[in-house]
Amino acid sequence: MPRLPVRGVEGPIRNPTSRAVKIRRGNRRLGGFEPAKGIPAVAVQIPGESTLAQASAACCVGGTFGGMADDHESDLAGGASGIRVVRVGDTVRRPLHRNSAFVHALLLHLEAVGFEGAPRFLGIDEEGREILSYVEGRVYPGVDEIDDPVSILSDEHLVSASQLIRRFHDATSGSTLAKEAEVVCHPDLGQHNIVFQGSKAVAIIDWDEDVAPGPRVLDFAHAVWSLAEIGRQGGAIDEQARRTRLLCDAYRWDDPAAVIDEIGARFRRAIAWHTANHKPAAARIFTDMADWIELNGPLLKSHL
Repeated sequence: MPRLPVRGVEGPIRNPTSRAVKIRRGNRRLGGFEPAKGIPAVAVQIPGESTLAQASAACCVGGTFGGMADDHESDLAGGASGIRVVRVGDTVRRPLHRNSAFVHALLLHLEAVGFEGAPRFLGIDEEGREILSYVEGRVYPGVDEIDDPVSILSDEHLVSASQLIRRFHDATSGSTLAKEAEVVCHPDLGQHNIVFQGSKAVAIIDWDEDVAPGPRVLDFAHAVWSLAEIGRQGGAIDEQARRTRLLCDAYRWDDPAAVIDEIGARFRRAIAWHTANHKPAAARIFTDMADWIELNGPLLKSHL
């Protein structure tokens, strides 16, 4: 899949393109980040938490994790393109990436501050993979074909997801990891990366190499685009607007029009990058999405 940088406050933002070429929603990301300036790629420490990180890793490297008898690996759907993610008992194993140290520090921070909506980082296994706690529930990976009908989540799902995202952002605001930015961004928030138990959103998953500090609007706009199904696939404009407003109210975001503007701005930045990097197929994908927003954005915002 093509990757795109979208210019943010900390530098280029890169992520796989999405939805428009027989794509599952798990590859529809638009707003990831490279590690922010000043964050080393190999080691990140949070004051007071380095011992926890070392102990967590030491208990798992080169041995059996937690005495777990069931070592059968079963593949899990979703995740970044080309990455094999497996379940082993009550844990998930994922390959390390260039930003793993930062992600692990973030997950330890979230645990330390009492945020329960993320997997726990449990260490590194004997194959060099990260070990995360498995979260029981359901995700909604989306359709295989762009023209297939999508399933719209209930209002209860949307409200719970948006409240979970707000709690995540608040848990990182002002932290060492956020640095000078507003928050740490996921930045692939949507029903494909949120675990639901019934209609309750219980965890955000798939913490990949683009996790980094950034402004709330970049992370939240992606979530709204995905959760509210903004675009050709989303049905009536007034219903898309209603879902957008519902998400904004649940997050306590007071400028929903700015969210729609950010979605369109992302598409335009993606077009420019793919064009400059001689990727015409990807540029056409984002041109189609940008055209839809340009044509329908004013009406959509008038209903907010």
